[in-house]
Amino acid sequence: MAEAIVDGSGIFVPARRIPVPITISTQAQGILSSIPELGHEPFPPMADVEAWGSYIDKTNKAIIGFTKQQAQTYPAKVASHKLSFSNLYESTPENLDPERDDFAILYLHGGGFIMGGGDAAIYAAWPIASLARTRIYSLDYRMIPEHPYPAALDDAVEA
Repeated sequence: MAEAIVDGSGIFVPARRIPVPITISTQAQGILSSIPELGHEPFPPMADVEAWGSYIDKTNKAIIGFTKQQAQTYPAKVASHKLSFSNLYESTPENLDPERDDFAILYLHGGGFIMGGGDAAIYAAWPIASLARTRIYSLDYRMIPEHPYPAALDDAVEA
């Protein structure tokens, strides 16, 4: 096994394969086994906004494809609400529990505040809404590099 390399800029850990756990449900194993390859490109230089845009667009396409495919098992109706600077997507699962009609979840999508917005923010929320049998509000917050900190935080507080 290759060892980590430490230099003045950080720690490099060589790539390795992590097996899908056999101790989780077959459904969870299937989901983990079907995650698409997002690439192994290094992050662009911090100051190269154009390169970041390209990197983010490429990765978002893969994320949207994966989340849309997974969401088909958990259908929901979506309404969009315009906030001051972002969109808040309200997803109501087809299996909404009438006793939970007054409940809601606020979902802030993953992606390190640089990716995972737009349609991915909608589709990633559907399984959660369906499993909780309640309405979910998924925030498509502003992201870097176009909108530096604290834009995403401000959007989350407004939501």
